Amino acid sequence: MAVQMPTRNLAKRFLFGLFLVGVFLAFAGIFGAIATWITIKSRIQGEVVEVPNLFGQTEKEAQALTRALGLELIVDRSRQVPSSDPNLGLGKILLQVPRSGRQIKSNRAIVVTLSSGPAKKLVPSLVGETLSFANTLLEEVDTDARIISRIPYRGKTKGRVLDQWPKSGGEVSLNKGASLLVADGEPKRWYVMPELVGKDYSGVKGFLDKFGLRHVTKYKTLDQDMGQVILDQIPKAGFPVNRYKTITLTVNKDF
Repeated sequence: MAVQMPTRNLAKRFLFGLFLVGVFLAFAGIFGAIATWITIKSRIQGEVVEVPNLFGQTEKEAQALTRALGLELIVDRSRQVPSSDPNLGLGKILLQVPRSGRQIKSNRAIVVTLSSGPAKKLVPSLVGETLSFANTLLEEVDTDARIISRIPYRGKTKGRVLDQWPKSGGEVSLNKGASLLVADGEPKRWYVMPELVGKDYSGVKGFLDKFGLRHVTKYKTLDQDMGQVILDQIPKAGFPVNRYKTITLTVNKDF
């Protein structure tokens, strides 16, 4: 019995040592697995970068920029969206996901949608409409009359549209506007102002009324024996006049 005790203790110590080695190896394996997982995850996810602003760029320009940051560019070719910006032409980037300024891993993807060009709508028929109603019709297609030209025109069409561009049914880009030609009433008939000073007022008045020339009369006493003679006139003789311009006559007051 005295000989067996040391042998039994030695066996217990050996088994305990093996247990400790096993525990150490187990923990070492766990920590190694965790470290390996972290390393692999870091390599898979890449570095953190800021999403660039790709709005308005061409696909080629965006490819170069995203590639330099380690990002992948994916173009959504299933749709193209019209732009409200007339400067954003066909093929320019209109939308992107994720949006610019966000922080993502360098090997992630950015999905972009290309513009189909400025949005266009059909122009309504404006010829024969009043200018105010024509503008109302243009507002319904998100545009307006940017250029309005007026010309004299005979007939009861003053203030109405004579012609338009683009034509009815044509396309107009948003914010580009339409051009209208508007009637400005009958053309003015011009006359050369005659010399009226020294002439009898009654005869001159009949002459002016015959041609529809507007006039006002001022009286000034110079010589009662002269009768109603014209003393002065505005405009002076030789100047152009029409029926919309007022002629001022100064007449001798004989009473």
